[in-house]
Amino acid sequence: LQFGLKKPAFRICVNTPSTHGSVGLTTGVPPSMTLGCGSPGGNITSDNITALHLINRKRLAFEVRPTTAISFEGAGNEAEGAGSTGGDAGDAVRRVVRGVVEEYLRQKKTALRAVDPPVSISAPLPTPAPTSAAPPSPSPPASNPEHPPPVDFVCEDDVRQAINQKQKIVVDAKTIITPSARDLGEEKSVFLWQ
Repeated sequence: LQFGLKKPAFRICVNTPSTHGSVGLTTGVPPSMTLGCGSPGGNITSDNITALHLINRKRLAFEVRPTTAISFEGAGNEAEGAGSTGGDAGDAVRRVVRGVVEEYLRQKKTALRAVDPPVSISAPLPTPAPTSAAPPSPSPPASNPEHPPPVDFVCEDDVRQAINQKQKIVVDAKTIITPSARDLGEEKSVFLWQ
């Protein structure tokens, strides 16, 4: 148990051949020949990939608690008093979890306030030199002013903004592009690949 807790692996086979144990042949893990290696390995899951991972599920999520009943203030107090109330264990656990989540959101909100305003990811198209006698405003040095560095992430809204502003979005092989953004961007020739 101590070995399994300390090793950076998601499948530890105990007293069984790892080939047979990791695919579920001699252990209780779900049978699979495709093993997720989690976020350290660049995967979205650390599970054995089964048919359940390949099914698209549509969910209708009905409101069970109105937003007016959710408090984002005093989350720490709620979490501290969770064990002292006379309610059932499920309510206590929910209060603790809610307290942790609300504290995380509060910290995230504070951190976001400290960040500079977001920079637009759309790269403007090259414009002709100004004809006025005024000197051009200084700009930060760049290796190629016509092609700013590629962005890290592009969503459909970014592509729509670029289309409306008649701008290009500089991307490269490392840029994460959502499927809908890729479809629209390629259709409208918005991407400038580096």
